[in-house]
Amino acid sequence: MEINNTQTSRYESLDWLRGLTALSIMIYHTYTFNFKSLDSGSFLGRMGIYGVSIFFVLSGLSMAIVYHSYFKTIKDIAYFYYRRIMRIFPLFWLAFFIVMILNKKVEPIQEWFVNMFFVFGFDENKTTVIPGGWSVGVEIYFYIFTPFIIMAYSYKKWIGRMIICLLLIYGLRYAFIVFKDVKVLGAYWYNYVAPFNNFFLFGLGILLFYEFKNLKISNLLCFLGIILACLIFVFYPVEGNQVYIVKGFNRLVFSFASILLVLMFFLMKYQPLKWIVYTLQQFGIATYGVYLLHQLIQQFLHDYCHLTNPILLMITTIIVSVLFALFIYKYFEKPFIRLGKRNIFGK
Repeated sequence: MEINNTQTSRYESLDWLRGLTALSIMIYHTYTFNFKSLDSGSFLGRMGIYGVSIFFVLSGLSMAIVYHSYFKTIKDIAYFYYRRIMRIFPLFWLAFFIVMILNKKVEPIQEWFVNMFFVFGFDENKTTVIPGGWSVGVEIYFYIFTPFIIMAYSYKKWIGRMIICLLLIYGLRYAFIVFKDVKVLGAYWYNYVAPFNNFFLFGLGILLFYEFKNLKISNLLCFLGIILACLIFVFYPVEGNQVYIVKGFNRLVFSFASILLVLMFFLMKYQPLKWIVYTLQQFGIATYGVYLLHQLIQQFLHDYCHLTNPILLMITTIIVSVLFALFIYKYFEKPFIRLGKRNIFGK
């Protein structure tokens, strides 16, 4: 069975958002490394947290777009897992080895096991040695359940809606119970990166496809929705440690802004100028590499190239990360993606 990409080509705007989100996360990390930590009162401080949330929503939506009519047999499910492995594992493994080289340290066998097989994505008490890599492990957890959520939604919408509601309820448990009295996010970081604290975002991405795929609204309304989401990220009144944007009512507000942003890009049919489209497409292509490698590139430039001027290090890191990610995509990721498209399980 082949996957029909005719429909997926209609949603180039999702790649634009993916690229812009990766860029915002990279700017956040390079800024905090070179200048100071950011709290919940700044736009960058908020995007440092909710940029990843936007990725989760985008990922759920993308899975539904590509696979909504795909899963018919056990072989289809196996092929889905195989494609995800070929897309995610190789670059993550490469990043793991780069970390050891940069740190001049061979990780113990337990860390090899935890990282090579994404065990950290299933355990609240573990995380990867790759900076920012925790979200990839969480995504692997989501992918295990993706075929069954999509099949449920395709079979009966009410079943899919119930599953998403359960995921939302469990996510709210973290926001209103687990983090209720927490004052510093770092102290409860393992709880924050737990799969079920974020699964509702991925699930709501799937919901966006099934509930809104036939909705047609003007580009003007899409732009207004995007502006509203951005205004929330910029002006919504919250101060202090970043934990205050991931708990209580604030968790609902910023999650809503993240989901609204993805929905508006999903429904938007606007086509910018060619040079803008090309630039956004390149960011979209480079997203995974940029997200996974930019902090490692920054470490290399700082520790080994002795680039210590904060502004110069920040700018150089951003430029090199994008260019290197494009190179890695073409010569490293793409061959594995092509390998993943070979249906070794038959029709």
